[in-house]
Amino acid sequence: MGELAARYGLGRSYVGRILKLAGLAPDLVDDILAGREPGGLALRRLPKLLPILWRKQRQMLLGDETAPAV
Repeated sequence: MGELAARYGLGRSYVGRILKLAGLAPDLVDDILAGREPGGLALRRLPKLLPILWRKQRQMLLGDETAPAV
């Protein structure tokens, strides 16, 4: 992370937060980047450890029990 941050002139913490998006459900990434984050969800508020399954991410982050299984 340090090398990426230095190469692009970014802070380490910012690079770390952005890298979390790599495993986040695509619809959640789209919403966060477009400023349409549901329920106050924001990049800086993502937990350090997220479930691998996108359905579980939606349940954890949004409390959505009806989240699609994709």
